[in-house]
Amino acid sequence: MTAGDVVNIVNSLTAGVNFDYVPAVGVEIAITTVAAGNSDQDVYLYDGANQAMFYRWASVTANRGSMVKVMINNSIYIRFNNGAGTTQVSGFSGIQIK
Repeated sequence: MTAGDVVNIVNSLTAGVNFDYVPAVGVEIAITTVAAGNSDQDVYLYDGANQAMFYRWASVTANRGSMVKVMINNSIYIRFNNGAGTTQVSGFSGIQIK
């Protein structure tokens, strides 16, 4: 992939599991949308040790897609956490900028 390419990730997470998307060294991605299929999912910026939540789906009536502006790279990347008791689908869409 090169700068300007679209990056779309959709992932099925079992209950209580994290999914980390870590770009390759030197790659940067601008995430424009995060989405979840149901409730109790959190989205974080994560550096391998520390995480900062920037979006949460707390109920089935919550917005299941959100426009965001988050930049990730190989050092600080995106983490999805499925806090629900069942398998859930989540993902993101963005553009590779470097």
